[in-house]
Amino acid sequence: MEDHKRAIATLNGPTTPISEDYEVSADRPNRQFGNKTFLSWFDPNDGPTERRLIAKLDLFILAYAFIGFWVLYIDRGILGNAYVSGMREDLSLFGNELVQLGSIFNVGYCVSMIPATLLVTKYPSHYVIPTCMTLWGLFTLLCYRSSSFSELAGYRFMIGLLQGPYFCSIHYVLGSWYRGDELIRRAGIFYISSGLGTMTTSVLAGRIYASLDGVLGHAGWRWMYIIGAIMTFPVAAWGFASFPGTPKDGKRWFLTEEEFVLARERMKLEGRLDPKGVSFSLATIKRFLGRWHFWILVPWNVMWLLGYMSLLSGGPLLWLRSVEEYSIVEVNNYSAIYPSIGILFIWSFAWIVDKGGKKAIVPVIGGACLVHFVSKFAWIFYDKTPFGFKCVANLVCAGDAEERAFIISSMLAVSTAFNCWVPLLAFPTVQAPRFLRGYITEAVLQVIYATWTVLVVWMSGKNEKKEENVGNEGAAEITNIMPTSSSTNILTPVATLLGKVDGDRQYGYTKNGQKKRILLNAFDMNGVGHISVGQWQNPIDKSSQKNRLPYWVNLAKLLEKGKFNALFLADNFGSHDTYQGSHAPAIKSGTQWPLYDPFVIISAMAAVTETLAFGVTACTTFEPPFILAKRFSTLDHITNGRIAWNIVTSWSDNAARAMGLDKLPEHDLRYEMADEYVTLMYKLWEGSWADDAVVKDSDTKTYTDPSRVRKIEHDGRFFKSSSAHQVDPSPQRTPVLFQAGMSPAGASFASRHAECIFIGGPNPALLEPKIQKTRQLAEAHGRRPEDLKFFVQFTPILGATDEEAQAKFEDYKRYAIPDGGLALFGGVSGIDVSKFPPDEEFPTDPDHPVWQGFTNQQRERLLTRPQGYERWTPRILAEYQSIGGSGNFSIGSGKTVADEMEKWITVADVDGFNLGHVAVPQAWEDVIEFLLPELQSRGWLGDGGYPAPGGTARENLYATPGEAKLRETHPGSQFKYANTS
Repeated sequence: MEDHKRAIATLNGPTTPISEDYEVSADRPNRQFGNKTFLSWFDPNDGPTERRLIAKLDLFILAYAFIGFWVLYIDRGILGNAYVSGMREDLSLFGNELVQLGSIFNVGYCVSMIPATLLVTKYPSHYVIPTCMTLWGLFTLLCYRSSSFSELAGYRFMIGLLQGPYFCSIHYVLGSWYRGDELIRRAGIFYISSGLGTMTTSVLAGRIYASLDGVLGHAGWRWMYIIGAIMTFPVAAWGFASFPGTPKDGKRWFLTEEEFVLARERMKLEGRLDPKGVSFSLATIKRFLGRWHFWILVPWNVMWLLGYMSLLSGGPLLWLRSVEEYSIVEVNNYSAIYPSIGILFIWSFAWIVDKGGKKAIVPVIGGACLVHFVSKFAWIFYDKTPFGFKCVANLVCAGDAEERAFIISSMLAVSTAFNCWVPLLAFPTVQAPRFLRGYITEAVLQVIYATWTVLVVWMSGKNEKKEENVGNEGAAEITNIMPTSSSTNILTPVATLLGKVDGDRQYGYTKNGQKKRILLNAFDMNGVGHISVGQWQNPIDKSSQKNRLPYWVNLAKLLEKGKFNALFLADNFGSHDTYQGSHAPAIKSGTQWPLYDPFVIISAMAAVTETLAFGVTACTTFEPPFILAKRFSTLDHITNGRIAWNIVTSWSDNAARAMGLDKLPEHDLRYEMADEYVTLMYKLWEGSWADDAVVKDSDTKTYTDPSRVRKIEHDGRFFKSSSAHQVDPSPQRTPVLFQAGMSPAGASFASRHAECIFIGGPNPALLEPKIQKTRQLAEAHGRRPEDLKFFVQFTPILGATDEEAQAKFEDYKRYAIPDGGLALFGGVSGIDVSKFPPDEEFPTDPDHPVWQGFTNQQRERLLTRPQGYERWTPRILAEYQSIGGSGNFSIGSGKTVADEMEKWITVADVDGFNLGHVAVPQAWEDVIEFLLPELQSRGWLGDGGYPAPGGTARENLYATPGEAKLRETHPGSQFKYANTS
């Protein structure tokens, strides 16, 4: 626990806990790219901290990548220069051995590329890449002692095997740090080193042959390999010392904590996510192959590579050697011309595409193809376009780090696989230098390649439209916040905030035209004064009895009798102390104080029910994952699979102080922690035990087969665990997953992990776009939009008639404690309403001077009012908050309330309601008596029973008897034991 606390304390950022804003500033990530100048290296909107960060990344990532690729090309390219510098004669290579050596290298290169690049997503790349470099340097050195074709072939295979991950891994690393408008220039500079390496190899080979041939008894071609290895080893050592790897690998010494947090925020704004540490099973590969990215991008790269086979097969060198007037030294020197010219083209291509965007890709690549098609000097230009492919892969696969690594490596691996055999047919060495059928093949492929480029751009544009306005991690405005600049830029219209927009009715029906089944949860808390502060004074209210089991046992029986889907239990830590700067108003009024643990009451309620599910709120910020995983698995067993987890990250610095911390980690950082937290939980729940691990075999005295239980090894940025899960597989394994909150980071988290989302808002029109954007984002993550069930908080005050219900409401108001309502409001929003005159109207103009000092989120909180409220003052807010909290409530008969609920179903597209309460348990007794019959008669409750009587929470949630486990499209399913074996 101490390590966990230190991790949180270390990662606390200097930010306002409640704010969701990301204004461009001196030390926040730039998210406005509209005013770029063509020749500037930095975007004009980059602040000084961001510019300093980019400069450091260029120095420690780009410089290492450049030098490393330079020595890679030297070590790789020595073969051709050695061949024409005496190796052919010394080793008797008079047939097709040169092409065969190239193919053998390509086999090793191809075999290692995908698995080794995927290793970079699981293990620190600042160790993996330099280790590979050290080893390929060793095998380059060994080439000098070759005495036969077979020996040299073995060394070349190992060099290819170890160089395989470098190019793709570097592109993956670049895509983990740089924005889209920065990436292609860096990738271009990185790729320039290939031309520099080819050029250097040629010049260096000429100098070595002229200066060292015969020295110490070694031929000049052998010295080429020795010098190449000597150049490689220092670069590998440099990588161990300073190459940063990816942000997942942690902060390296040259970055400040501020810069590292900024770097991660930049990638969130780009939608590029950290890898989840999944095992690369068949199910994972199927996930990669189930998207268009592989089937469009990989063939694109294949066509490019085969489009210049002549260069890869040594065509230019063989032609020069066939002209007898050139000496060996001149052949080596002249071969440096084309990469020299190509460097200029790479730089131009990268700069134009970075500055011009996607619209520049087609004309640039098309122009290169045209030059190649009509000119003998084609390869000078055409060869210099491929780095752009990997950048496209970095951008279109941004939301899935493992897929990003897989696609980048597959593009080169599959291309290399083709290059292992196609040149043997198209460019056999014995046909040099004419290669008629080879050049014809190249010309055809270049036309197809140029056409395919148009398809790539069209598909990526289609993908962008699909994700447009959905938002990436921390970037999309899924929650409607208002910028400070002008009221004309308010993203949520004031009319909507004021509850004056009804919205269109367009939801609530299945594809076959039937009404969807609406789910009802009872929303409660194990404490006094949950959302209706002061009702403990009401003689009919029993909230003061929540510290005794009979209250909960009787409530569970009541809810199951009414066929409620679940009892949803809220929870928090610490007292509400924002209002009046003290926790005294909350404690005095009984505002969620005292508050008891929700877990301990579940077993008693499960014992007297068969189908009712239980949703429990638990925080990812304070408790180690291993302990919580054990507790939920135990409850899933005891309830026979009727448990759900409402995932929260906490929102109160008061709670952090209660746990021994100074304050909470920054808001979005908490969701990064939560993302890793639940990933570790999946590993424990889904991946530690096989379904058949428990055997109970008396003959062998074996209760559990140890070979079917495996230890989970997790060493992440925030959490570390090395243990098998202590609990055998429970009915659901992973509980049904709720998530509460719709901030950008929260919505992004929910779209990946949540099965149910608890959402709040004053009217259906305000919620509808948030719900649709989150469904779209889930679809972008490979999930089905309908697999996300949205529940809105809704408190009905019911009677046999509207008049009777209104009389109840008036009676409830007698017991309400307004100060308690404002204490609750302050605790949730961070706003101390006591600073406002009690009867003065809140200004509706967001630029009014009174809002100075408030965050956009806080201003929206105070501007938002329920439908029907023409005036909105602190006193009215207090009265509203003290009955039903900040949720919606409706007063009337079953018919009247059902009318209001239908608006939420048909306008906002909610799937269910967390039904709040005023007096308990009267609130739910009234629901059963007055509301359920009305909803049933309108067809919103299906047949009125449970879809899976006695079944699990997940079976009843989705109405799919027999399907208790996570759906295959859920990200947690990739950790299943069967999928990771």
